[in-house]
Amino acid sequence: MSMVECFFSNRYRDRGELFEGLSIWEEEEYRKLQGTLPVLFLGFAKVKAQDYEEMQFSIASIIFEVYQKNSFLMDGGYFERNRKKVFSKHTAGNEP
Repeated sequence: MSMVECFFSNRYRDRGELFEGLSIWEEEEYRKLQGTLPVLFLGFAKVKAQDYEEMQFSIASIIFEVYQKNSFLMDGGYFERNRKKVFSKHTAGNEP
């Protein structure tokens, strides 16, 4: 999954050399898409909990990190005003 994230994510724009020699790089259509999209990646492999509350906190922490990591989306034309309000609500230092 992280390879897919890296391929499409605009954080890895102009990093096509990472994919040279792979099948995906052989297709011109896919090469044009490399590094052009904002990608949100959620992984729950690190969620280890003894009880429901601990699990809930752990998942909320992962989601909070994703919001923080992708706060750059607020500056682009990715969201309309109402969605920006929701996004801001989750990134305004409201750690889980």
